[in-house]
Amino acid sequence: MRIAFIVGDAPWPPTAGGRLRDQATLAAASTVGEVTLVCFPFAQSPDLARLPAGSRVFPLPWPRSVVRRALQRGVATAHRRHVFQEHLIRHGALSIVDETLRDLEPDLTILGYPMFGPFVGMAHRRTPHVFVDLLELRGAAIAARVRTHSRLIDRVRARLDGAVMDHVERTAALGADEVWFVTAADADRFAADTGVATRVVPNTVDVARYERYHEPGRQPDSIVFVGALDNGPNVDAARRLSTRILPLLRSRRPQAELAIVGRRPGSGLAAELGRIGGVRLFSDVPDAMELAARFGPLVAPLESGSGTKLKVLEAAAARVPIVTTQSGIDGLEYRDRRDLLIATSDDEFVTAIEDIWDDPEAARRRAESAYALTVSTYDRHVATDAIRAAIVGAAGASSADRSDAIERTDPSTRAARLMRVRSFGHRLRLRGWQLTHRGTDRQCPACGLQIGEFAPYGVARRPDAQCPRCGSLERHRALALYVTEHPELDASNGRVLAIAPDSHLEKRGRRNPDYLSIDLAPGRAMQTMDLERLDLPDEDRDLVIAYHVLEHIRNDARAMLEIARVLRPAGTAILEVPLRGDETDERFADAPAEVRAREYDQADHVRMYGRADFEGRLRRAGLSATAVHVGEAFRTEVEHAALNPDEIFHVARRTLA
Repeated sequence: MRIAFIVGDAPWPPTAGGRLRDQATLAAASTVGEVTLVCFPFAQSPDLARLPAGSRVFPLPWPRSVVRRALQRGVATAHRRHVFQEHLIRHGALSIVDETLRDLEPDLTILGYPMFGPFVGMAHRRTPHVFVDLLELRGAAIAARVRTHSRLIDRVRARLDGAVMDHVERTAALGADEVWFVTAADADRFAADTGVATRVVPNTVDVARYERYHEPGRQPDSIVFVGALDNGPNVDAARRLSTRILPLLRSRRPQAELAIVGRRPGSGLAAELGRIGGVRLFSDVPDAMELAARFGPLVAPLESGSGTKLKVLEAAAARVPIVTTQSGIDGLEYRDRRDLLIATSDDEFVTAIEDIWDDPEAARRRAESAYALTVSTYDRHVATDAIRAAIVGAAGASSADRSDAIERTDPSTRAARLMRVRSFGHRLRLRGWQLTHRGTDRQCPACGLQIGEFAPYGVARRPDAQCPRCGSLERHRALALYVTEHPELDASNGRVLAIAPDSHLEKRGRRNPDYLSIDLAPGRAMQTMDLERLDLPDEDRDLVIAYHVLEHIRNDARAMLEIARVLRPAGTAILEVPLRGDETDERFADAPAEVRAREYDQADHVRMYGRADFEGRLRRAGLSATAVHVGEAFRTEVEHAALNPDEIFHVARRTLA
């Protein structure tokens, strides 16, 4: 599949959150097609050495003259265009896009910032499919800044900018197959207003690259702000910190210092900050997060504005404590007191900062919780999966794939009828096995059946595996023995959540009025629900059971975090996954089905967990797990119950406060 990815500034150097998002989009698209990057650098010079081979670069520098910028802004407002759109159009970008797409003949065009409006219609005429990465609805956020300005001219400008952006956002849908947003709220609102298909592609960071900041040796009595200092809301936040919050803090803690880290501060702002005691300005540094980790906590008193919220994601990935406003985390799933601290007034900010300094252990727990959420929800692969799904959907399934999907899902088809016949035949065979293998050598702890030998099971016809009465396999019988020794974990008691349960667990659990079973596939359990986004309140369940589920889920970290969230403080999760080797292997997660079947034992598995790191993955999600080795725990029952002595399952309890 040929893909054209068209943006304004080049993704490299990554001097802003939007550039990092473009990098992620480019990387994800490259996994499913041949991508050509087309860019029109206007605000920064591209790092040509780092751009992908075959990239097409058309520099159209933004004017340096203040007068020319003001005139261009006025023209853009009159035309109801984004000012950077107007700049690119005035310099011939529309015709360049037209000629480039005519030459490339892509199957799909993805338009990034600020290639909206007329560029969408142009791409639509030359490309079968057009996606627009709009990120967010900025119009309302820009208009909200009206109340933050003291000067009349600034308030008028904010109103005009907000009105223009509203128009830009509405016209962005004209000709687009799909529009991408950072948050579900913006996606839902846009879809309701325009009727255009939307998709949530969250902002993410590469969490692994922030590991080096976890133990930085932070400077005492210091706070830090990180943000582009040519961005209005960031400048407002830096001024509020330095002129209002810091003096109040220093009246209580005279040694307190503020580090402000950002690119392109204006000379006026730099001079202003230089006159304030306790403020240190670090401009255009190569590694802003190194300074954030050294001087943290990160304090971000954002009163309005939009953006990628990258500073919060990066700080959370680096385990830096965070204090911000509700505006600072709008669209993100971090929670006050659990992951970070939310403040509104200057006094509340000072109190929150002192709380972090005075109780470092509580600050550490919040930072760990924020880190776990970042791993599960905002790691790079989450956006990659969403983008891949969009592109694969545009490409469309082959007729063979569609026929196969119909055969598997339509109950009126021959395949579905054959499946029902096979299921009935299997039940008959189990009944016949029970009648012809009488004896007492084996006893099923799940249903109590005594038999000479259990029935074979699986493609390879594993002997002595399945109880012909209740259908239990080795792992189910081991669980039944464990529950016998720990009756408080019986599914027939307490508030139980069973995820993709087997029939014998479902039959026993449904005797309990507080039992709930869920499955992603409709009709297989009591409710259809996604383990990555459980529609259940916090601390709702005494027991969660998930046997051979997590290896099927791409975002298993998010699923683990959801399990921890719905568990009550004294609750228990019983989890089992296939284990092999020491380290988890996810190399073939995106490989064809036959490869995954060979490497991970089943075509629908996306990983093989490692014995050495599975508990660590649970720990990062807030679950403290103990491994139960079946051969050791039930040594005297291994033969009589026909257990697998090498099997391991985990009993986990919640550690998140």
